[in-house]
Amino acid sequence: MGITLFSQNLLETAAAVTVSPAALAAKPITRISDRDKGPQYEGGSAAQTDIDIDLSASPSPVTGWALVNHSIAGVTALLFGDNATPPTTQRDSVALTGADILRTFASLTLRYWRLRIPVMAAAPKIGELLLGVPRTVTQNPFVRQSGVITRGNVRRDLSPAGYGWAARLGAKRIRLPYGWTSLSEADLVTLEAAFDEVDQGAKNLLIQDVEGTLRWVAWVSPELVPVPLGDEEFEVAVELEEAL
Repeated sequence: MGITLFSQNLLETAAAVTVSPAALAAKPITRISDRDKGPQYEGGSAAQTDIDIDLSASPSPVTGWALVNHSIAGVTALLFGDNATPPTTQRDSVALTGADILRTFASLTLRYWRLRIPVMAAAPKIGELLLGVPRTVTQNPFVRQSGVITRGNVRRDLSPAGYGWAARLGAKRIRLPYGWTSLSEADLVTLEAAFDEVDQGAKNLLIQDVEGTLRWVAWVSPELVPVPLGDEEFEVAVELEEAL
C-alpha cells in the first residue's frame, strides 16, 4: 500500500477562498488552510454551505482532497470543479461521518472548485480542508525501522534531596520513524517533493500510513539524508509525529 503524504494544499496559494453563508466572525474561513487542525472554521448557520476556491487563471492539477478535524456527519458532501464560476460539474461525493477523510480521483486541472455541505442540524466546523495532489511513496518502509511509537508528554525532575517528581503536561502522541533500506529513485523524488511542500518541516501534513490510518502529523526530521546504494536505490529515514 505504501504511504500517502498529503503535503500540498492549493488553498494556501489560491486567488480566493470564500464561504456562503458567512463564517462566524471569531472562527473565519481562513482557518481551513492554516496547517493547524485545532482552531476550526465554523459556519454562521446550519444552512447548506458552499466553500468556493478560485485557483487563479493558471491552476495547478488536482488529484485529491481531504477534511481534517471536522463535524460534518449524516450528509453527503459534494465536490464540484469547472473552469467557469460557479462550478456545477460534480467531481466527487462522499457520505461523511465526522471522521477525517482523504479522497482521490483522476487528475483535473480546473480553476474553480466548490465543496458543498448540505443542511445539517448544526453549523459545520472544519479544522483543515486540503486540495491538491497527494503523494504516495509506493514502497513500504522497512518494518524493523518503522514501528508506531507512543510518546508520553511527561516532565520529570529530581529534587535536591533526591526525590523524583513527574507531571503529565499534555496528551500522548504517536511518533512514526519511517526507514527504507532500499528506496527507489522515483520514491525518493516523491519524498523530497513532500519535504519541500511542508517547508522542510515548518508545516503540518496529512498522511495515510501503511495500515490505511489517517494521521495529522508534523515532519520532525530536520533533514533528508539519502545514502546511495547503487542501481538507483537509496537508504533513507524520516520521522513524523502526531500533531494535536
